[in-house]
Amino acid sequence: MAQRILLIIVTLLLTVAGFFFLVAAVAAGLVVAAVVLVRLWWLKRKLGDAATRHVITTEYTVVERESPPVDRLPLENELPRHPEREHPPSATPDAKSPQ
Repeated sequence: MAQRILLIIVTLLLTVAGFFFLVAAVAAGLVVAAVVLVRLWWLKRKLGDAATRHVITTEYTVVERESPPVDRLPLENELPRHPEREHPPSATPDAKSPQ
């Protein structure tokens, strides 16, 4: 008789402990599932926002202007033009020069 009562008590204790273990496991699973769902929602939201924005607009203030360019040689299109140098005089012999 005592063994039967002891067996019933152990069975009840194991049943109660199993129930609490099951409740804890389900709660932990729900927390993990909620975290995963929130993370997926956040990523989807960020990707959707990035896809709809094509241009980033903002306001800014110029704090310091750039310094002027360093002295350099002029580019070809910046050189002064000398029309007399473009067409040199023809090399015809002078009438007074001896031949």
